[in-house]
Amino acid sequence: MPAFGFGVGDFIATAGLVWKLYQALDESSEGSKLFHQAQLELSAFHGVLLQLQTLMASGVVFSEEQVTRARTALN
Repeated sequence: MPAFGFGVGDFIATAGLVWKLYQALDESSEGSKLFHQAQLELSAFHGVLLQLQTLMASGVVFSEEQVTRARTALN
C-alpha cells in the first residue's frame, strides 16, 4: 500500500490549523479582497483535508499514481 508519509493525525492537526487561520482572517478582515481570497482558498483546502482524513480513516487504499500526484501537488 503506497503511503503519503503522513498519518491521519497529521491531517487532523493540519485541518485544525487551517481552520484557525481561516477564522483569524475572518476576525481581522477589513473587507480586503486579498483577505477574502485567502479565506476562500483556506476554506477549500480545509475541505480537501477533511475529505482525505475521512478516506484514510476508512481504510481506502491509494494507488501509486494517486500518491505521486498528491506528493507533486504538495511540493
